[in-house]
Amino acid sequence: METRYDSTTGLPTELSSNLTGVGQYVIGQDYTRYGEPTLTTRQTDSDLYVQDDTYYDSVTRRVTRTKVKPETATGTVNDTSYSYDAAGNITSIADTPQVGVADTQCFRYDELRRMRVWAKWRAKRGGL
Repeated sequence: METRYDSTTGLPTELSSNLTGVGQYVIGQDYTRYGEPTLTTRQTDSDLYVQDDTYYDSVTRRVTRTKVKPETATGTVNDTSYSYDAAGNITSIADTPQVGVADTQCFRYDELRRMRVWAKWRAKRGGL
């Protein structure tokens, strides 16, 4: 494995391997001004690629959404949104891909921030 770094920021931009059929793995990486990964493009010697995006809350810097889009899919195979309470606990995770089945999970916590309730819903065609 070999990692290449941006000469200005020092952040990783590429990851390659000498394994047969792999070659370069991460061919592009973008970051926020805080050094958080935003857009990652992965591609192996097969020339097929997948891109994933990560979005952050502008105040808390918590991840608010992630998306995954392979070259071979007609849309996103993962489009996950995250909700948090004031203490930073995740209260819901909702995956609404363009390709595949939507899924929402909700969480509740007690006064010691221990997870106490978990619920899962599957979306029907056309929505929840």
